[in-house]
Amino acid sequence: MAAVGFSRDEMTASPITYDEMRDGCYDPKARLLDMEIDHVDSSLCFPTMPRFCGQTFSEAADRELALECVYAYNNWMVEEWCGDAGGRLIPLPIVPLWDVELAAAEVRRNAARGVTAVAFSEIPAKLGLPSLHSGYWEPFFAACAETGTVVCMHIGSSSQMPATSPDAPAAVAATLSFGNAMSSLTDYLFSGVLVRHPDLRLAYSEGQIGWIPYILERGRRVDGTPGLGRRA
Repeated sequence: MAAVGFSRDEMTASPITYDEMRDGCYDPKARLLDMEIDHVDSSLCFPTMPRFCGQTFSEAADRELALECVYAYNNWMVEEWCGDAGGRLIPLPIVPLWDVELAAAEVRRNAARGVTAVAFSEIPAKLGLPSLHSGYWEPFFAACAETGTVVCMHIGSSSQMPATSPDAPAAVAATLSFGNAMSSLTDYLFSGVLVRHPDLRLAYSEGQIGWIPYILERGRRVDGTPGLGRRA
């Protein structure tokens, strides 16, 4: 996760210390300087320790402690990581995935202090949570639509990646990594979520885009709805 500055041959899965990392990996001021070098205007950072949508906290047995961890992470994200960045570091809070009403409330709490994005799972059912088709997430989506909060999903935020077999080389999984994003958007198209919340905005990270024309055409043919491709 902090491989910048290392050659490909030096990259391993072994832990390293902060002293071995480039400062921009953990210091927001240093990160802004690195962004200048890379000609990056703004950056949105997904969580790693609590995982891409905060599912680590949702797995905790102590829900009260888990909720406090969500609040603490979001406060750090908004106030410390992004606080002095002049808008160039975009805060990406997480929500308590185990309680949709608390999740909606957290979206509104952060929106009230200028936050415009929230991390969510690409396929919540793979985390043992209700699916998009269940209607369970309506309060969350309503809160996002009403506040203009973009639902941000990173590949792997369902804690699973597409693979063909346990012994397939890493290149197979890397090639298929777009699969969850494709499955996720198909869920959104046919769940009615985007119809019920026309102002809802979705963002997929590292999900690629080459598959989008295919699913729009395939979905139109399967569903028999001529306007599906145009609506999406």
